[in-house]
Amino acid sequence: MANTKSAIKNIRKNRARYQQNRAVISRLKTLEKKFHSAIDSKDLESSTLASRSFISALERPQNLLWYTQIKFLVKNLGPLTYWHP
Repeated sequence: MANTKSAIKNIRKNRARYQQNRAVISRLKTLEKKFHSAIDSKDLESSTLASRSFISALERPQNLLWYTQIKFLVKNLGPLTYWHP
């Protein structure tokens, strides 16, 4: 258990950051799955919309905290290899 005020504050900050980061990762994974399913369906319009929303989410500043995960996702996407953060 934390003994100082700063340690208690750091615990609160870490908990808030953890929750925010989990939400970001979950959103990115969901968009990635939608993107892959759109490509598998071979529908050009839905693939285009899914890729736009996925790339947009990847480029948001709050998501750049997860640069390593984003880099991993982009590396494994194949069709989006032109995108670099």
